[in-house]
Amino acid sequence: MSRGPKSSRPSSRDNRRWTGILVKAIAVIAVLSFMPFFFSGDGTSNDLSTTFAAVRGDLKISVLEGGTLRALESQKVRSEVRGHPKILSIVDEGYRVTAEDVEKGLILVELDRENLEREQVDDQLAYQADSSNLSRVQMQIQVQIGDIC
Repeated sequence: MSRGPKSSRPSSRDNRRWTGILVKAIAVIAVLSFMPFFFSGDGTSNDLSTTFAAVRGDLKISVLEGGTLRALESQKVRSEVRGHPKILSIVDEGYRVTAEDVEKGLILVELDRENLEREQVDDQLAYQADSSNLSRVQMQIQVQIGDIC
């Protein structure tokens, strides 16, 4: 019994055998190519990261970004003193006022009193002049109302 002409194509069994050999060869090549990354020539581990010795000192941080900062809750601080009074003394920048300082009556800012006292006298004189004018005008109104009736 003859089976007929033999096909030139390899059988599926041959294909599986060659595929298995190819996969194994690729795996061996991959393992061998990555070996230098994991082991140095003397058998010790080869660390690819760079390391530095820690040194105590100032940490300099530079911010190279621009922008605008806004407070979530802003507070406006305004002087209730008119004009531009001269500051004679002021607490150091960054000083934290404690409850003890408040109880002792710590003076935070001392202003030049001379200008403030002069302005107070000027304001008192202006008040007296305005009060006098008010009295004069009220009397004139009374006179005019009396003339009408």
